[in-house]
Amino acid sequence: MMIESSANSQQAVELWLTMLKVVFRLRNSIRPVFTEHGLTGPQWRVFRMLGEAGGDGLTPGQMSDELRVTQGNTTGIVDKLEEAGLVQRKPHPDDRRALLISLTEQGEKMYYEVRPLFDARVTELLGCLPSDSKASMLCLMRQVLQHLDNVNAGTGHDCGSGPSHDACN
Repeated sequence: MMIESSANSQQAVELWLTMLKVVFRLRNSIRPVFTEHGLTGPQWRVFRMLGEAGGDGLTPGQMSDELRVTQGNTTGIVDKLEEAGLVQRKPHPDDRRALLISLTEQGEKMYYEVRPLFDARVTELLGCLPSDSKASMLCLMRQVLQHLDNVNAGTGHDCGSGPSHDACN
């Protein structure tokens, strides 16, 4: 049985496959920055979030929402980082049922050591793109993310219309 698809479908599938290739190659290309410091990619994502949050830290729920993973996954990552002495759990000052996760002094030191290496490597990896192309791609990827949120929430709107599309121009 032969499946026929429209040119639009073929183009969408080709874009999907190309995006996957790009993501996998980017992950493989950035991985040495983490492994040189004993971190995995998911650990770096948590680590970076905490470094950017500063202050008292984040709750496991806030981290899971941002990472788009279950709290169980976040807990496993935090456990490993805590065992390494890089993060700490503290009681939330306003909610006795909640915890805050933050970087330890050792964790902050590592964050400020790895962050510039990460930024430099990402800049190198995407260096083939002029600034305006990066801005356009960022806008388009955010548009796709918004569309995916809408589709997954059952409110699917055309990603080619609306305020997010206008913001790209």
